[in-house]
Amino acid sequence: MVDPSWTRERVIATVSEQFPPEVRATVLSALDEYPGDDAPAGRARVHLAILKIAGGDLEKVRQYAAHANMDFRDILYMADHGRPDDSSNR
Repeated sequence: MVDPSWTRERVIATVSEQFPPEVRATVLSALDEYPGDDAPAGRARVHLAILKIAGGDLEKVRQYAAHANMDFRDILYMADHGRPDDSSNR
């Protein structure tokens, strides 16, 4: 099922909440390294998951976007269940 909140607008709003203005374009560019599929909602879903697990860290956004290109399902899993290195989720 597609969540109606999985939109590019929500991605941009989340970036604006998590990052200062001077790096927002860089963050969006890093997210766009994961092009997704033809479904905009699917792409936005992965971008939002990346933002969630990156926790406001630009370098992690880059790492997770690169990982999403190998297997986006890992990113979705981590967003739902916590990162393997996140001891607060255990």
